Amino acid sequence: MRRVLLITGLVVFVIASSIVAMAQEFEAEIVRTVAGKTEKGKVCVKGNKSWTDLGPPQMAMTGQGQGDKKVTIIMDKDTGTMTCVIVTDKSYYTMKMGGMSDPAAIADMVKQMGGKITEAGTEKICGYTCKKIIYSYPDANMGTTTQWQAVDLNDYILKTVMTSPHMNMTMEVTSIKKKKIPDSRFQPPAGYKKINMGF
Repeated sequence: MRRVLLITGLVVFVIASSIVAMAQEFEAEIVRTVAGKTEKGKVCVKGNKSWTDLGPPQMAMTGQGQGDKKVTIIMDKDTGTMTCVIVTDKSYYTMKMGGMSDPAAIADMVKQMGGKITEAGTEKICGYTCKKIIYSYPDANMGTTTQWQAVDLNDYILKTVMTSPHMNMTMEVTSIKKKKIPDSRFQPPAGYKKINMGF
């Protein structure tokens, strides 16, 4: 069960955070509810890079929210990497995501697992028309994941809803502001110690 939970959490986090904004550059406010706990955060996107001050959903489930251990996540589609910056400890580590940072590859992975992907029309979020996509997994323990991809933001995901016996999560963008984002936003702060996690 723990293995399913970890795999499911990683898959949904990557799906929810996939960088598909291409040349877009903006800052967005987001709200995430997981395990009955609601957190507000921010996302910055510049080309193929994104930054968020909300850590993986597993942190909320284990009570390690922002008040306990503040974490920011940087994803870079060009390098296929995810950097976890542990602000509280002034440290960070980087892991290869490979094809997991590519939404098309994620869709292929779901299909290879024996799952199904369904397009369920369009809805508007923050004034943007979004395609509604439902990911259904063959294992009932992994549940389903639904995402809303903004057509005019090159399919950037504005909302994700994940339901399973082990974790229910909703993450939604509540406002979007197009603005210049400094390149430094997508680098660990100066003086932070790099941790070798062995992967």
